Amino acid sequence: MAYPLSGGTNWQPSADGATLRRRATALAQVRDFFAVRGVLEVDPPVLARSASTDPALQCFVTHTNHQPRYLHTSPEFFM
Repeated sequence: MAYPLSGGTNWQPSADGATLRRRATALAQVRDFFAVRGVLEVDPPVLARSASTDPALQCFVTHTNHQPRYLHTSPEFFM
């Protein structure tokens, strides 16, 4: 069953199987390119304990375990 989001959009993906396979192949090729060169792939955290230090940017804040967590505007901050 599909559940519409606000604005009537559907949350389910609209790509067909062939498109998803092409995307997976492209991602694998990019990862292989960097892996051969010794580049490490990392996944920076989505939520952090502190907000961005850029005064011109405002971070989205939520709370987990009664503690504030911030959605960073710049994922490379953690790298």
